[in-house]
Amino acid sequence: MQVGELQAAWEEYLPKIAEDYGEWDQRRLAAVGPHLDAMSSFLAGDSDIHGFRARIDSLTKTQPFWGFRGTSQMFFNQLVKAAEPEALEATLRQVLPAPADPVEAREKLEVLEAAVQHARTLAEGSGATQPGVGRINAFASFFWELQDREAWPTFFPNSRDVLERYGLLEVDRRQPDLYLDYRARIQELKETLQTDTWSVEHLLWQLGQGEGKGPPEGTPDPASPPVPIADLYASYRQQELHFPDELVTSLVLSLATKRFVILSGISGTGKTRLALGLAHYLESLAEDPQPAPEPPPQDATNIYVRLTAPKLQRGSISLLGEAQSCVEAALGLPERGASQFYATRLPNGELHEMRLNNVDFADSSRQLYRLYFRKEIA
Repeated sequence: MQVGELQAAWEEYLPKIAEDYGEWDQRRLAAVGPHLDAMSSFLAGDSDIHGFRARIDSLTKTQPFWGFRGTSQMFFNQLVKAAEPEALEATLRQVLPAPADPVEAREKLEVLEAAVQHARTLAEGSGATQPGVGRINAFASFFWELQDREAWPTFFPNSRDVLERYGLLEVDRRQPDLYLDYRARIQELKETLQTDTWSVEHLLWQLGQGEGKGPPEGTPDPASPPVPIADLYASYRQQELHFPDELVTSLVLSLATKRFVILSGISGTGKTRLALGLAHYLESLAEDPQPAPEPPPQDATNIYVRLTAPKLQRGSISLLGEAQSCVEAALGLPERGASQFYATRLPNGELHEMRLNNVDFADSSRQLYRLYFRKEIA
């Protein structure tokens, strides 16, 4: 492995590591416990996927010493919104415990990759945002490092980019293969430099975006409380996105004026990251969702469908799982490409109609039932 330049950088940086990161690492270490408690509660079945997501989101805002905020938290939010809750809970309870070896790590990442692909299919049908497959390594390894940081380093994009730049990592490959190669490179660097995982992360940060400025720029000083997320510009900096304030202002004003905007420019100039930064900020303004209530019993005359604010706004919802089975048993489902109307009586006595469409996908193997209702029903 060609690490000559990295060794030279390490020798230059080593005298400053305690000064630059000592206090930061102590606070990071103190944050491990609350994150592990949240994960353990979820794995034990004491909290559902919505409660787990909300708890992790809260921790990333109050103890932002890990790098999970920004795109990783956004990925988690998108995954929870797109996937079937029970299936996602089962997947994450299988994936999140730290693997025993690389073989098990590969299996877990492949399971998560398949779950994300399925969630993307569901999101396409429901109109939700599709979670990115490219985020699974960072997501899974974050929880693995919490449990055993010397065995399972977090897949940080900055570290990946630096390793690629130094010719130590080939990034054009499937996610499980990429993570295992990334882990091997981190382990080799630890052995060569005679140090630990966090120190290698710090070195790679210095060689990437850090430019010798200590902990990642845009993250709160460990001695100070986090920057309030209500500040749009601070939100971008918390996500490690460094755009001129006037550019962010122009984006917001354009959207407020026309309700859409076209970002033009050559590839790699940050158009996507600019939009994602705003999306994350807007999402953070909403109150953390409470765990979903226990659904009432379903039968031929009482069918439970959980509605969220976006679904109410769209006036439609995908009919999945037990609700679909109850409708099929009690009322019947429309044929492929057809629709069916159902009379609905509200608690106030008003009568309305709901329409159920069996979406006619070009792919004959896919089928989706969409229930449409007038917004005033809500």
